[in-house]
Amino acid sequence: MSHFKILIVEDEILTARMLQRKVEKMNYHVLGPVASGDKALSIAIEENPSIVLMDINLLGKKDGINSAKDICANISTNIIFITGYDDKELKMKAMDIEPAGYLVKPVNINQLFKLISKTLTVK
Repeated sequence: MSHFKILIVEDEILTARMLQRKVEKMNYHVLGPVASGDKALSIAIEENPSIVLMDINLLGKKDGINSAKDICANISTNIIFITGYDDKELKMKAMDIEPAGYLVKPVNINQLFKLISKTLTVK
């Protein structure tokens, strides 16, 4: 198994489990999935993932963009947003934190794998 850790932050359990299975098949160590930004921050600080796959709509008070900002303020990691929202204004807000990627659901798994590989290669 790869030494790279990938934290999955997704409030939809079926999507979270699908992502978990697919990422594990790539031989990455999966953290989570978790459904809230607060839990994601806690795990990110403790485990220092190489990548955080972050949904924008989450359980709790914070959305994925603000949660990603909190994580990046505490550790050095790469954020890949995975969202059901294809709204330009929301995407611009997300791009302010300079994520490694922004994918709209339903996610093309091959596209996700290429983005993960590219992000980890650049690291």
